[in-house]
Amino acid sequence: MTDKKIIYLLIIIILIVMIISGLTWFIYYQFSNLSTVTAPPPALDNTYGSLPQAGAGNATDYLSDTDQQSLAKEKQFISSYYQATDFNLKPNVKQYNLPIIDIKENVSNYRDFSRKLNLDSALAKLSSNGFTVVSNTLDPKINDWENGYKIISQNNLPIFITADSVFGLYQDTMQLVYKEIERDSFYPSLWSLLKQLQTQARQRYEVGRQQYGILNNTVTDANRLELAYLSVALKLMQPDATQIKDALNVNNKYFSPTEGSTYVVSVPDYLQNEVDQEIKLIKLKSKSVKSPILLYAKDYRQYDIPAEYTTSEKLKNYYLTISWLNDALFPLWSTANDCRNCLLDAEDQKINFVAAAYISSDIANDQTLKNRWANIYK
Repeated sequence: MTDKKIIYLLIIIILIVMIISGLTWFIYYQFSNLSTVTAPPPALDNTYGSLPQAGAGNATDYLSDTDQQSLAKEKQFISSYYQATDFNLKPNVKQYNLPIIDIKENVSNYRDFSRKLNLDSALAKLSSNGFTVVSNTLDPKINDWENGYKIISQNNLPIFITADSVFGLYQDTMQLVYKEIERDSFYPSLWSLLKQLQTQARQRYEVGRQQYGILNNTVTDANRLELAYLSVALKLMQPDATQIKDALNVNNKYFSPTEGSTYVVSVPDYLQNEVDQEIKLIKLKSKSVKSPILLYAKDYRQYDIPAEYTTSEKLKNYYLTISWLNDALFPLWSTANDCRNCLLDAEDQKINFVAAAYISSDIANDQTLKNRWANIYK
């Protein structure tokens, strides 16, 4: 019995020692972790470029002074076209009480106004409300506010300027300003972007063409597609003879002779026929025809130039080019992916995909091209 007590006592002592040792180790481990300072991870070396952020003042701080000067014209945003003007007008409208008693005598310009616009049927509402709405008897054919204000002014009648007319004028002004930006800033920027991309694509394709000749090669065929796509865009931008007038043309409606000699693109002989066919389909605005370059059916009716782009020859060409760039799809999927509505089979889709990858890569690897792209599309 005594032996059993001794054994039990030893077991209890061993358990107590184990518990104390475990607690001691745990406390030591916790305090050692708290006192250890973990070194921060090394900074990643970002060797890739980035798109300039709109409104960011340091978007090109990493560039040299020379490079920043060369990109100065590419950093134009709508705000740079605005010049603040002093505005010192203080509105002061004399108050009056309703209803207006004896309106013919108490309204100072009633006689003059009523000789030009019959107010007999409106006297009651004018008296009770201080205003009324009447039909346009000055020129019933006018049905828009801009010409409505014009005919009122021509008849020497006072004009009440409403908030919606101010907002409408603001929208119209912004549209005019934006068209000027497209014509004078976006157009040359887009030309430079496409011209450089075309030069790079042509160099790649002609190296592959010498190596493979007429043999099928996915990369070379993709380079050819890329070159044709860019050549169509540049050809749409290039003015024809009827769009070029002398430098004194009114409101920049036409290309100047200098611009006519500047915006000239060279299309390789081996692509001339396909590019000409594509341009013809665009100009004819055909309904649904297979594209000779993209190899799938396209609806060319969308190339009908809207009225706001017909004010100058440069804007006409710019609209056609932007429409081509926005509309020409490089499909991600093919009919082999159980995709009934896909545009291309697996072989043609692969060529389209590689061509798109080359265009994206060329822009991504050149900060100048990214700035030109962002200047137009951001």
